[in-house]
Amino acid sequence: MPGTGKIHGAILGAIAIVLSITIINTAILLNAENTVALAIPVLFLAKKISYQLGAVFSIVLILGIFSSCSAMMWSVSSRFRKGGKRGNRIFAVLLTIFVFILGLFSFGELVGIFYPLVGYVGLIFIACVIYKGVKTILQSRKGQSQINS
Repeated sequence: MPGTGKIHGAILGAIAIVLSITIINTAILLNAENTVALAIPVLFLAKKISYQLGAVFSIVLILGIFSSCSAMMWSVSSRFRKGGKRGNRIFAVLLTIFVFILGLFSFGELVGIFYPLVGYVGLIFIACVIYKGVKTILQSRKGQSQINS
């Protein structure tokens, strides 16, 4: 049957990620007295297993952050600045300087500021989506009532 490999892969992938999350959460909970105040508790767990594993995990984290940040930076630059390559480069440099300054703050402070901020923006977005949906429904009902009368 075509497509069964995709289905099996999706199921196995979902099982693997749920097991990974379960193992990590269990390890964090079992070491709660040590991990409660840490910004990246998984890094502590990696170092607890092996110093070399902690070092490799640190490098992987830094590379992951860099790769996602650089892609996001170019995406933001191309959205906000339509001045061609030169304009994008200048905006990207300014954005990099701004992000570098933000990077001088601790991870915990940034999470404490931006996590709730993103939550509030999400709530405003959800409210806008609900408003638009209700408005569309009311307009379609109003249009149907005018057609029926």
